[in-house]
Amino acid sequence: MTLRQAIKAAFLLAAITLPWAACSEKEAPGNHQTASLRLSRNFKLADGDGSPTCQVKVDIKYFEGSDSAAIRMNARIADELFGLPGLGIKEAADSFANICGQDYIGGLAQFYAQDRDDPSRRQWYEYRHSISSDIAHGREGIVTYVADLTQYEGGAHDTSIRTVMNFDAATGRTIAAQDLFVPGYEKRLEALLLEKLEEKAGADGLEALRSAGYLMASDMYVPKNFTIDDDGMTFIYNVYEIAPYEKGRIELRVDNGEMEELLARK
Repeated sequence: MTLRQAIKAAFLLAAITLPWAACSEKEAPGNHQTASLRLSRNFKLADGDGSPTCQVKVDIKYFEGSDSAAIRMNARIADELFGLPGLGIKEAADSFANICGQDYIGGLAQFYAQDRDDPSRRQWYEYRHSISSDIAHGREGIVTYVADLTQYEGGAHDTSIRTVMNFDAATGRTIAAQDLFVPGYEKRLEALLLEKLEEKAGADGLEALRSAGYLMASDMYVPKNFTIDDDGMTFIYNVYEIAPYEKGRIELRVDNGEMEELLARK
């Protein structure tokens, strides 16, 4: 998203701002102290009580402290959730809300001016953006950060995306799939995930899956989103990744014993 200087004055007048709030909380794996950041803002598209609004809500966890691990994890979170690398968590959340408001007013105000006398079209201009997160306690030595991003922009339904970041608790570095498996793991893990999807969908083979609406636009693949615990991993496919919206988010569980030959030995 790009800032629009031309509507800056309108944005400042239209934003109803509730200041963000932060509070310290429990320890995450690796003895990292966590805190919550909450922010809620409404941006009015036009003057008057009946104006459509863009609601922006943020309720996320982040890591306190100035150690390198906390800094790395917070930087990745700010980049992944808000698309604003180089900013601190609070600055990124604040900028994200402002940009949503600026884009909303700058992109829709002129069209709403033409439609405001038609009540049937008001719903087209109701927007909502929500980001929430939590920290899962999984495998020892790993911090698993799970965030849900929900967006509604006047359509038939909202869209919710789950994003998972796994961190080395000691260093704060991101753990990717290639860090957990032996070289050349992809094809064998994809085959295992395909079997799991067939079981979940009650389908016998790839053609049956596709007849049921799965994998219409791609072959099976290892998703970037997954959680890790002592007994195995859960691989997460968001809506539209491997199936249509009505199938919802798809989670495939694989136990360690099922992928024992694929796991890298530490």
